Amino acid sequence: MADERGALSFRRGARGFYAGPALWAGCAAAMGALVGASYLARSDHLRPRDPRPTARPRMFFLFAIGLFVLLTFGSDALASQGAAPELVALFFLVLGSLALLWVVRHIGRSENELALVALCAGLVAVLLPQGFFGQLPTGIGMLPVIGYDLLVVLLLFHLWRRYRPLQGPGGVASVGREAVRPSQVP
Repeated sequence: MADERGALSFRRGARGFYAGPALWAGCAAAMGALVGASYLARSDHLRPRDPRPTARPRMFFLFAIGLFVLLTFGSDALASQGAAPELVALFFLVLGSLALLWVVRHIGRSENELALVALCAGLVAVLLPQGFFGQLPTGIGMLPVIGYDLLVVLLLFHLWRRYRPLQGPGGVASVGREAVRPSQVP
């Protein structure tokens, strides 16, 4: 009997959740529909208005952290109050749509590499500690988690350094491998 309960709890996961074939099929269908919709959508529908980002990279970083925290705690609060799953999904949809509109409004059409790296770093900054502390009680070992976290941080650091404007000789800012005149630097 103990083996059956152990196997059952293993299949259902730590919180007693088991996705099952219907949920997997529904997720696959939803992803397929979203990919199909992206091919049918006009390419200029969500085109940023401004040529350059209107918010600093730090704002994108803080925005991503706030969005992730709000999505996590908001959905947990709704679920713990017994809200219907459709309401939780609507919460994700509305908040995600508002976030997308904010990013499109402020990202700019070019010279936005630092903003994109900061946006990714903000999302990862919340996930890395969650993965680390979530791995502690499993007993699997911390080396893979620490190694993965370190690789992600190094990649983001490399991208930040690559796209960060640096002042070169003669007051010319160097962005990545291209040189930009001081009048073109934001």
